[in-house]
Amino acid sequence: MMRWLDRHPGALFAGLGTLVSILFLIKLWVSPDFLTDEALYAQIGRNVWNTDALSFRTSAFIVHPPLDFLLTAGWERVTGTTSSPLLDAIRSVRVLSALLCGVTAAVTAAIARDVLVGRSDRVRTVGAVVAALLVATSGFMMAFGRMALIEPLAVAAGTTIVLVAHRMRHRPMAQQIVVLGLLIGTGTLVKQTVLFAAAAPFVAALLQRDRRRIVVGAGSILVGAAVWACFPLWAAINGHGGQFVDQETESVQRLLGLVQTTGVNLPTGSPTTQFTRTFLLYSSGYASFLVGGLALLVVLIRSGLFSRTRRPDDHSALLLGWGVLGYGFLLYSFAFGAGNQQLVVYAVPVAAVLCVALLLGGRPVDDLTGLPARDLLPEQWVRTGPVRGRPLRRLTTVSAVVAGVLLLLGLGTYVGYYVVDSDDGTEQVAAYVQANVAPCVPINASGAGFRWETALPQNTVTNYRNGPRALADGVHLYLLSPKDARYAYGTMSEGFATWIRENGQLLYQTPSRSSELLQLWSVGPVPTAPAPGSSCLPTYPAPSATAPAGEFLGMFLATLGVVGAVGSAFIVRSNRRRVSRVG
Repeated sequence: MMRWLDRHPGALFAGLGTLVSILFLIKLWVSPDFLTDEALYAQIGRNVWNTDALSFRTSAFIVHPPLDFLLTAGWERVTGTTSSPLLDAIRSVRVLSALLCGVTAAVTAAIARDVLVGRSDRVRTVGAVVAALLVATSGFMMAFGRMALIEPLAVAAGTTIVLVAHRMRHRPMAQQIVVLGLLIGTGTLVKQTVLFAAAAPFVAALLQRDRRRIVVGAGSILVGAAVWACFPLWAAINGHGGQFVDQETESVQRLLGLVQTTGVNLPTGSPTTQFTRTFLLYSSGYASFLVGGLALLVVLIRSGLFSRTRRPDDHSALLLGWGVLGYGFLLYSFAFGAGNQQLVVYAVPVAAVLCVALLLGGRPVDDLTGLPARDLLPEQWVRTGPVRGRPLRRLTTVSAVVAGVLLLLGLGTYVGYYVVDSDDGTEQVAAYVQANVAPCVPINASGAGFRWETALPQNTVTNYRNGPRALADGVHLYLLSPKDARYAYGTMSEGFATWIRENGQLLYQTPSRSSELLQLWSVGPVPTAPAPGSSCLPTYPAPSATAPAGEFLGMFLATLGVVGAVGSAFIVRSNRRRVSRVG
């Protein structure tokens, strides 16, 4: 079997992707607990399909680029959830996320196999399997890869760009610039953070001090910027230019840490508390990052980066460029920037590849000079290990033990948190309300109200910030999450939470990994009928008529066509010049 997989890497990658997708599909509905963003993105997808509007409520939604929402809309149409209850749509999109995680694992496996050039086919196959499983069992990927968020598609896009760039590195410059530029532009229209992976080949070229590849990297980023530009152009055409500038300015400020609106670095939050509370949940991810960081240092030392006579080989440069961007983005984000834990998933693939490179990688050499190989095609590498004899056996044993510990830790986290345990606190609260609270009775939300409007469709969900004001208006039931209060999410605050605890009676509570704890409190007698004048079912305003999704899709496809046509002409011209020079 191993020999067959060695000879058929495509089947190996497809099998690994399928296996990872299956692992993510298990108990997908009840773990993890769903987030407000999941409800928001699923609803935007429905608006795209049902009303051709890239909007939520009455305004255009330009916080993130549109491509993920277009894909979500198509997926919801295929699964028949464009008009069903929103929770059904969220569950449907989670299936798509699981499939995309399988793609990420398969692509990561392919990259790991490529960087192990110089080792035997069997070692490369084992490395691909280990890399895919490290992605699948990372605590961060298991948590956020199972959600209806943008990250699963964004991580898959960024990892794919890295693979394509590495495999095209010996192709003509024009081909590389056009193909990579189209991919980078498309990826950044999923989410701009894709650039922290997509720019890895350019950083690798800088580290190699290779002018040709620097030109390729810079050119592909410029082409990608031209493709991405259809997003601000679409916003400006539809009268949202000012809103776009304001939103992008805020995004840059959040990235740099100048403004804190979410994440562990909020002034009201505590990074230490968040780290200790979730350590076991993300422990397998932390372990992979630790080993991957050690690998990055080893590659840095071995690569000859600071030598005047040596330059990093292709594979070392890729690992350094990708690793510096991935780890650098991660460290800066948590030290100064937004510090959202879902951002960690962008570094999961590079950490997995670095782990494999450290545990299974040798030091390939040029078969003619005996020096470290550089700029050679894969078939020009000889298969050598790092050492011979007893030291090799010892190193192999240590590598196997470390890899086994990483995988067992990840598997234990997966079984404990996603197979045995169910993290469905929001649905548990909804079930209690349905069984014990009369329909239409108002309930005040904790955090973002839209999440609770999705979970409690039979009740009126209010969003008061002040307890006495809510009570005066006839609201006697209050949802409360200590995390919402600590971080001042939505309308919740520490003062509001204290008022609820001091004046209320706890009716129900259930744990939730994403919200820490979900509670339902009553202040005063629990009403058995809706408050006078209250409306039972929520009424939402029509989506914006000035955010046409079809128009953006047309502009995007037209941009791809124009850039592709111009690029093709440039490629043909370059090929003719090359042929004439050879002739």
